[in-house]
Amino acid sequence: MNGAGGISQLIQDDQVQILDFVDEILQDELVRAESAMHTPVSSKTAVQEFIKLLRRLLVRLAEHLCLLPSTMYLNAGSIDAAGPWAVNYGAYGDIFQGTITGKIVALKGLKGMRTNNNNNPNVQRFHREVTILRGLRHDNICVPWGVGSKIPNIPSELCLVLPWYSHGSIDKYMQRTDLSRQGIMNLVCGILEGLSYLHDENVVHGDLHPGNILVDEIGHPHLADFGLANFGDSTYASVAVSARPGASRYMAPEILSPALVGKLFIHHTVESDMYSLGQLFWRLYSGSDPFARETEFQATVAITRGEHPAREESASDIPDEMWKIMEECWSIKPDLRPTANVLRLKMRATAEQSTEAIVGKILGAR
Repeated sequence: MNGAGGISQLIQDDQVQILDFVDEILQDELVRAESAMHTPVSSKTAVQEFIKLLRRLLVRLAEHLCLLPSTMYLNAGSIDAAGPWAVNYGAYGDIFQGTITGKIVALKGLKGMRTNNNNNPNVQRFHREVTILRGLRHDNICVPWGVGSKIPNIPSELCLVLPWYSHGSIDKYMQRTDLSRQGIMNLVCGILEGLSYLHDENVVHGDLHPGNILVDEIGHPHLADFGLANFGDSTYASVAVSARPGASRYMAPEILSPALVGKLFIHHTVESDMYSLGQLFWRLYSGSDPFARETEFQATVAITRGEHPAREESASDIPDEMWKIMEECWSIKPDLRPTANVLRLKMRATAEQSTEAIVGKILGAR
């Protein structure tokens, strides 16, 4: 018995025990990391690297076995679905509204999911999405509460229990809201905070587009839907792409055409996330998808040629600093794109300067 194939031969109870054991060590190390904030950098780094290793192991086991640690299952009796009709439909899963202990939540059920179908890529994707964020916490990340099993009115054996964001996706939010330039800047800064945190934790989102950025009741953005997420240093080549219509307009050229970087297949990377981020920023400032006048095929061809939206096509004025950032993100060469953390710090400084200028004008008018 060796490797993942050997583990597959174990009975399910033993498989769950292995998952629980890895998860327990991971949770212990997360607690240890929090208490090690004032320890030497070398010790802190060792703990962080061990946590990344444990998280990777947990994800690979969960994805391969199509099982989850027992602590991730929520009490099904405490979860109520509002009704049998989804509030949003997706290519892989539908979103239902529900409640848990009186709090409104989103219930994401995978279409046609059967827990004993380990060969279904969508089932594997579900288990990957549930576990890849295990132990991560950030105000701009939509982190699952856990998993519900066989909930009445939900046509899926398992469903992901997520926070409910009243404004929905960021594109719908912007259609209903007349945002000022400062309001858009706040969204940009929030997205950068979340993405920078993910990349620091060695997690690549892999599917950044307006439909996967959710907005809460006070206008804060949250990165969501991690079905295509990967680890930043992964050597696993994947051809998995978003099934959402129009999502290819937000993909990096090397993802659409791996031959651009001399490969047959390629996995999503922090650099491909940064390209998608540039396209997302274009959507926020211009009010339209990249290459909105072109068919999706034409847009894909344009992206792989290194083309990007023209500034004059924007329905609104794009600040010089923001346009420069977009152009940097759109570099055809992945290693020339900026990091999320560099942009996070830059935009935070810009936002602070804008706030100081506004306060100065108010005080000067007195």
